[in-house]
Amino acid sequence: MLFRSTRGLGAFQYNNTLLEDDSLLLDTAALDNACSFVSGGGSLVVTDWAYEVVEYCWPDAVEFFGDDTVADAAQVGMPDEISADVLSKDLKDALGPAIGVTFDYSAWSVIESVGGDTEVLLDGGISYQPSAEELPVDAPDTPLMVRFTEGRGQVIYSSFHLRSEEHTSELQSPDHLVCRLLLE
Repeated sequence: MLFRSTRGLGAFQYNNTLLEDDSLLLDTAALDNACSFVSGGGSLVVTDWAYEVVEYCWPDAVEFFGDDTVADAAQVGMPDEISADVLSKDLKDALGPAIGVTFDYSAWSVIESVGGDTEVLLDGGISYQPSAEELPVDAPDTPLMVRFTEGRGQVIYSSFHLRSEEHTSELQSPDHLVCRLLLE
């Protein structure tokens, strides 16, 4: 079965807004349910500010920027439009060697590195600002979308929001990208 119910994850679900999200970090029951959901065979797609779900459940899969014990520490990405390299062979066959990614706001979550069992699906050159007092830093070949398995399930994390944008083809839409990853 491709899609399983997310019942038990609590009141938290995909929410593409800039609203306060830190209350999720205080609900360890919901976080533990997310961990169990994936281990039991579920597929979980996590984007941007919800990175702390990945950090809580699978700390060795993805290393995010900053201090893991400080809420929102990885939220240092700067607005930009980049061409991301498609590294997954299956995705490259469907999408081509690169795809446009828009970071149209600041403070998106930056990935520093990934664990040995984590696949980098997209990467690209980005800019981030470590703090208000520091100058922006350019970082080439930064992971932007990753995938890993846990138990019988899988997690896909994307630093960018998966939202409707104009694309040159339906194959480049965010929805199609995620569906291809889940069906692989």
